[in-house]
Amino acid sequence: MHRERIRTDGGVETTTDPWTETRTDLDGQVALVAGGTDGIGKATATRLAELGATTVVVGSTPERGHEAVEAIVEESNNDAVEYVQADFSLMSEIRQLAEEFRGNYDRLDALVHTAGILPYEREMTEEGIERSFAINYLSRFLLTNLLVDMLEDGGPTGVVNVAAAGANSVELLDLDDLSSERFFTDPEEGDHMTRGQNALDQAQVANDIFGLELADRVEGTGVSSTVIHPGAVDTDIRMKADDGWRQVDEMLRSEMDVVPPELVAETVVPLATVTNPSEINGKFFQTGRQVVEFQDGVRDPELRQDLWEKSAELSGLADED
Repeated sequence: MHRERIRTDGGVETTTDPWTETRTDLDGQVALVAGGTDGIGKATATRLAELGATTVVVGSTPERGHEAVEAIVEESNNDAVEYVQADFSLMSEIRQLAEEFRGNYDRLDALVHTAGILPYEREMTEEGIERSFAINYLSRFLLTNLLVDMLEDGGPTGVVNVAAAGANSVELLDLDDLSSERFFTDPEEGDHMTRGQNALDQAQVANDIFGLELADRVEGTGVSSTVIHPGAVDTDIRMKADDGWRQVDEMLRSEMDVVPPELVAETVVPLATVTNPSEINGKFFQTGRQVVEFQDGVRDPELRQDLWEKSAELSGLADED
């Protein structure tokens, strides 16, 4: 396989990996897109539906969800698109989501995680979990674990996490402070936007570690676990935060080339529907299918095990084992 070394602006070493064995006819396949009502998730759901998949779109706002389904159906010319409401910050609703999915479908061929927020203040949920960490990471951990047996039964199947894919240092992850108390309360962490970004980065590092650990756990089952860093994308994640982040969004758009969500989906969908999962399992990608060489700290088996156990405890998964 031809591989060409590339250097990105950030100095991250990547390789071009022209894997092409992906399914182009998804008729009879079932895909679940968590966070599929707008942005990258909606673009991904649209492309999956265009290829013929029965596509389940999950979001927290019913009005937006139904509007998204109507748009996806119209653009894809596929009526097999369903919206399911779930609050990603509550693990009880993630359990309800998994139970409802199992009741309605007997297979799962692709699971794509795109749900995320940019926090600007620390907010604890009624379950005692910091809200942004729950949405940006813990919901992904729990939903994947609750549905992984369906993925294993139907291989080849794929789990894709849209996250940071090696862009952040593992030092940002504090297993003793997953609620980000330090980020939001320590004046030395900077202004509220810096604190919010640090909290987001901690969740993204957790997604990187989870993606790699999951890859090891599903190796040989016909399931692939990959993580993709989308880059600067034309979405409204900052516009949903506060005035400070909206100003940052305007600045970024004026100074950087942002890519449309549809371009990111062109990498996400092949990752989720690859026919040779062992070729990509445990790899990190950027938009454009470039393979990112993740940081060595992500490989630390003790860190990966500790995060898995902490995540199982926080999400309540440990109580079900």
